[in-house]
Amino acid sequence: MGRLICDLDGTLCVQGTHEGYATAAPLVKMIDVVNVAFRDGWTVVIFTARGMSTYLEARLADRALRGLTERWLRENGVLYHELIFGK
Repeated sequence: MGRLICDLDGTLCVQGTHEGYATAAPLVKMIDVVNVAFRDGWTVVIFTARGMSTYLEARLADRALRGLTERWLRENGVLYHELIFGK
């Protein structure tokens, strides 16, 4: 199979603000699409600009928001291989 690169905010969850990342509403139909691809053997990469307007550097956004973002993905059942900040 191939590689599926997917945005997070506005694609897998409702677009929110920095304060709402932990509680952003999931977009279940899109999560289902990603999970089907994962189960079918695609490599799923979540590539996000989350935090970039606040932290301005990918490594800083990653450091500040990775735990919260991974928790949200886990709690909402998103199957993926890699999470990248800095889009």
